[in-house]
Amino acid sequence: MFGPFGALPFVHGFEQNFCLNFIPVYLPRIVVIPASDYINVTPGNTSHLLINITNTGNGKTVVMNQVVDWPSGDWLVSIPSVVLDMNTSDEICVSVVPPSDFNGTDTITISFTPYKADDYNQHGAPVNITITVICEA
Repeated sequence: MFGPFGALPFVHGFEQNFCLNFIPVYLPRIVVIPASDYINVTPGNTSHLLINITNTGNGKTVVMNQVVDWPSGDWLVSIPSVVLDMNTSDEICVSVVPPSDFNGTDTITISFTPYKADDYNQHGAPVNITITVICEA
């Protein structure tokens, strides 16, 4: 492009290279799939249920587990936490010991919350599953 009277150039060819650095934000995503949606138990004895957890997020993730609802009485429910790298899965085992006077059917709800492995302030929404407990006595 030239100035008035076509004598002076206003703009010469221009080229610029930029380097942009991006730091992706932590994306907490997990998929929780129990081996079954029910567990058969014998009162006073330990029963187990396997649960598969997959990290589909973009960083190393610690999955913290918490039993959020269980039947009244002297129930013992044990579930470990797990650390998962990106795009990996692991199977954990839920152990359930109902009281010796348990009879019938009830439910247990477990919450799985993903946390960034090196910064527990960054976490995702919990994934809840409900397992039906059936007495085999």
